[in-house]
Amino acid sequence: MKKFTFLLFLVCGVMACKAQTFVENGITYSVLTDSTVAVASNKGAYAGAVTVPATVTHNDSAFHVVAVAVAARAFQASKSLTAVILPESITSVGNYAFNQCRALTTVHLPEGLTEVPNYTFYFCTSLTSVNIPAGITRVGRSAFSYCTALSNLTLPATCTELGG
Repeated sequence: MKKFTFLLFLVCGVMACKAQTFVENGITYSVLTDSTVAVASNKGAYAGAVTVPATVTHNDSAFHVVAVAVAARAFQASKSLTAVILPESITSVGNYAFNQCRALTTVHLPEGLTEVPNYTFYFCTSLTSVNIPAGITRVGRSAFSYCTALSNLTLPATCTELGG
């Protein structure tokens, strides 16, 4: 009986540690707190133009969307993703967020970001337009590597670290 109780406790504990995720309007979210969520990986299934809302409601609970994949790779390898508009409520984007989104042409980054993390747009070969907000202080390693269609990128004066 003690072994059974211990195993039941262990299984319930592991399940409680797993992050709650849900899907609304084709976007997968991971719950961060009682009132905040992050856009989560959809295993390369995002397609077309995606506009992430500033708030999302699930099961009668409203959540503020504050991040794009805290654990990284939110939109990675979404072969049919063409454009992304992120709301001003987003304050962080994970590494590899748009990695290998080869059909992606435009991205709107919110003003609240302070960095473009490592490998964010790596191998986004169709990317032609991305705004870099004024508050960006760091562009990470290989953030724009192999973005062969991107002919012009203007960094703000606040950017003091490039590729570090």
